[in-house]
Amino acid sequence: MAIGRGVLVFIQVSELKVPVSDFEQLVKNDLDIIECHRVTGTVGYFLKAALADMDSMRLLIDRLIPYGHLNTSVVLTSPVPSRSILPRINEMEDHGAKS
Repeated sequence: MAIGRGVLVFIQVSELKVPVSDFEQLVKNDLDIIECHRVTGTVGYFLKAALADMDSMRLLIDRLIPYGHLNTSVVLTSPVPSRSILPRINEMEDHGAKS
């Protein structure tokens, strides 16, 4: 995680109160938000934010509240923090057999 950004938060956003394009522009311009995923189901978006402290989290939530319903989760630990996506060996063999 970035220096000075020790609080990692996932935010689920549902029931948008503004057009999708307005919301997406907001999150693209907010440097605290490091990932944004539009998803299927009752939740419309999953956001990932890296923040300095709990006060920064409060300020981010205050910025997002006008746009929809929020559900926040603070990361306690990350047993698998990041993993590169590589093809599995049997998938590579299957594709090679079809060529």
